[in-house]
Amino acid sequence: MRQLFTSLVEGVLAIGSFIQAQDTQILEAIREKYNLPGLAAARYRDSGLIKSAVGLRKVDDPTKLKATDTFHLGSNTKAMTGTLIGILVDQGCLDWNLTLPKALPELAPILSEGHRETTIEMLGAHRTGIQDDTSQDKEFLERLYDPSLSPTEGRRLWLSRLLSKDPVGVPSEYFYDNANYLILGHIIEKYTGHGSSWEEIIAEQLFKPLDMKCGFGSPPESSITSVDNPWGHLVNSPSDVPTPVGGPLIRRDNPPTLGPAGTVHCDIESYTKFLQLHLDGFNGRPTPLKISSETFKKLHTPYPSSPSDNQPYTYGGWGYLDGSTSPWSNGPVLSHAGSNVLNYAEVILAPRLGDKGEALMAFMNVGNAVQGGTLPAGNATIDLFRSMLNGSLFPPPKEA
Repeated sequence: MRQLFTSLVEGVLAIGSFIQAQDTQILEAIREKYNLPGLAAARYRDSGLIKSAVGLRKVDDPTKLKATDTFHLGSNTKAMTGTLIGILVDQGCLDWNLTLPKALPELAPILSEGHRETTIEMLGAHRTGIQDDTSQDKEFLERLYDPSLSPTEGRRLWLSRLLSKDPVGVPSEYFYDNANYLILGHIIEKYTGHGSSWEEIIAEQLFKPLDMKCGFGSPPESSITSVDNPWGHLVNSPSDVPTPVGGPLIRRDNPPTLGPAGTVHCDIESYTKFLQLHLDGFNGRPTPLKISSETFKKLHTPYPSSPSDNQPYTYGGWGYLDGSTSPWSNGPVLSHAGSNVLNYAEVILAPRLGDKGEALMAFMNVGNAVQGGTLPAGNATIDLFRSMLNGSLFPPPKEA
């Protein structure tokens, strides 16, 4: 009997090693095809989380990228900020239809007429008409890197500058802009009280109860030259060799002020806990944060479309597909991609896939080309998710 048991264990381990080798080969082929420094991927389903990584943390250093590393999430942070808004709605602090003059009365005297009817739900769905050009003002952005200026103070400066001018676009029409989530982050700071920053609030109300090991800005390093986590890399055109970007950590990311729109970093295990929260919430299962079913539905519902729309987007920070063009998903799909130019992350949530829903994740320590198209990160992600969905990468476990 003992010999039979030993043989069975050895057989299972051999199958597991074969599958892992196959996963590594697929990831390495995608990494080489798009000239990525490093590539990590993960899939979460009811059988658990499986993840893998290939390549290097830094192109001129031999340290291997690991699936346990910390990755920059970029604009995938927005769904976290949206979740905090939902929590405040459930607490009775906010209402989705609250307008800016009422949400931020201290800014009411400088608000332009074009922002006075802007609501929280419009901000969450990028329907404010805001097309912010602040990122073009190098002198202003430089000021935001000053360590003596807190992220909250930076957000006040940004919003005072932004909201005193009428929006460039048409309110109610979709236009993706980080500034919408800076405003939401500042609203969170105001209504949570006690002078806490968005960074402190999200750590206390989201990361801590979900046991997520997350932080802000470029992934942590023990020194300015260490390679403890993936370094971000820059490519100006699709044919470029990725260039690692060093210097002080604060300079390896957008200014800290942009936190609510896209500065969170997490390890894959931690990020999966946030995704599981939304899979469970979508499907009506209990969650550690006890967010109401009504709020989860709001977070996952797209804003009513207009003829100019190119992407349905929910009130809570997710791209949305109704499932009509994705038969594999068995229903709606929530997704988002994020990049600070030096890193890239993308996630797909398919809440009706399988028994409890699934999450597909991709992480790269290089962004899309600044010029000349979407390579390398965007197309690499397409190949990666296609490999997951056709069963060649991270295949489902064999039934006993």
